Amino acid sequence: MFVPELLGSAISGVAGHPRIEFTGSWTRRADGLWSLPIRARLSVPESAWMSAETNWFVVFEPSSSSVTIFPARDGGIASTFQHQSFNDEGASNSPWRLGNPCLQRQAAAFGRSSWCGQPDEIDEKIAWYLERLLLWIDAAATGELAVAGEPFELPAGPGQTGFPVIGFVNSKYDIEFWSARKGTWGWADLAKLPRAVATYAVTSFRDRNLKPIIDLKWGALVSSISPSTTALWIALEQLPVLAPWEFPRTWSALSSYLKSVGVGLEDVLIQAGADRRVRKKDNDPLILLFGFPISHIIGEAPSRYHWIAVDGVDLSNRRAQKNGFRASEKTRQLIDRSRATSTSALTWLRTANWEPEELRTRSGNDSVVSSQGVLLIGRALSVVPWRRTWFGWALRGWA
Repeated sequence: MFVPELLGSAISGVAGHPRIEFTGSWTRRADGLWSLPIRARLSVPESAWMSAETNWFVVFEPSSSSVTIFPARDGGIASTFQHQSFNDEGASNSPWRLGNPCLQRQAAAFGRSSWCGQPDEIDEKIAWYLERLLLWIDAAATGELAVAGEPFELPAGPGQTGFPVIGFVNSKYDIEFWSARKGTWGWADLAKLPRAVATYAVTSFRDRNLKPIIDLKWGALVSSISPSTTALWIALEQLPVLAPWEFPRTWSALSSYLKSVGVGLEDVLIQAGADRRVRKKDNDPLILLFGFPISHIIGEAPSRYHWIAVDGVDLSNRRAQKNGFRASEKTRQLIDRSRATSTSALTWLRTANWEPEELRTRSGNDSVVSSQGVLLIGRALSVVPWRRTWFGWALRGWA
């Protein structure tokens, strides 16, 4: 197969590197991408999540001259670390997984190399990425990918796409309020925003008996929208993350984690399902919200309360049946209990804190945000003007 000269010279430039081995040659795929299989070696002791040697694929996209490195399906890492996309298996016909490390950003893990920009020449760019990969795997093995003083980043979630997205706002009393309710659960109202693709705002939190405990302060239009979706909320003491850095992938993994922090997901789903059936509003799947305190900067005290979400909590309705069992409330509770121990994959939704101060912090530019606002939805950046109203803060066009 003909290999472009620049790709061939990229191999020549790294040939003989003591920590990089080329396990194959450049291959052009049907989608036009070029891929190169490599093996990378640690310069530090291996860990439970990072072996001494791991397989990877360097992927080059000619149309954009972009370089991405993915873990190999065979012999690559299977877990997700900080500064990495969620490491899903990907398509069955692909030789690599989807968890590409974020190698182009500045981070303490890259030391002095973070001062140097990415080269423009393709062969130099590939060599630059390979050097960054070696720094990344060493930092992953020693637990130094995220260090004190860096901005805190939530892990990527399995099943997440750009939309739906669920927005919420904070108050300065949220950490104190919710910390007093850790381990408890209740209901929440979500309103679908007009002229927005699958975008929802949490408008109210309620206790188990549907009594409002917090009404979120939105602009006039959002506040006037009737709830279109119901959610369950569970207040936690900390972010529900599994080592090295990923959200639980299945219901059973989520249940195991919650059990370790004193929350019985089986009991929550049984009680929530029974409550809905009594109220005769039991047909639609629910969204499950988890709240916890986090900080803007790693190593600092929590400064805000954040919410993440799981989609598709399908509790039994009043007509649900199970083969071999009587059609009774006890059977429906058994079905709801089984959800919590299921090995089915979770679908995590994107959430966003739309508090104006949060938007300022994330943008790093008070003057820009004050004039037009910045709304982060998933990985897409949308500039959406917002203004102050008599009812709180509102996004222009939505209030």
